[in-house]
Amino acid sequence: MVFFVRPVQREALRSTLAASDARRLAVAADIAVVVSAPGPGPVGPPDGTPPVVAYDDGRLAAGYGMRRPRNGGPPVGYAVVGRDRTVRYRTEDPGVGTSVDEVLIMVEALP
Repeated sequence: MVFFVRPVQREALRSTLAASDARRLAVAADIAVVVSAPGPGPVGPPDGTPPVVAYDDGRLAAGYGMRRPRNGGPPVGYAVVGRDRTVRYRTEDPGVGTSVDEVLIMVEALP
């Protein structure tokens, strides 16, 4: 599971991943967070198990096939990657930091 966020979305995603209903996601998938620009503070949940954090200049998002938003700027959304490292699903989702419900459905549907 790879989340692509902008720096202003970091804290919302961090809080969302720390919520009890999001713990199912941490159990079902390895989580990586790709931030479009460096910024202060951790991205991961405060329980000591932060996901991997990376700074992306656009190449990593392009490698996952993430589309650039129509209004410009770096991609925001997520990619679901199977055990075989194939990108199974990717989507632009400006609200990526506020809910993991849709993400859980996608991850739990993988074989």
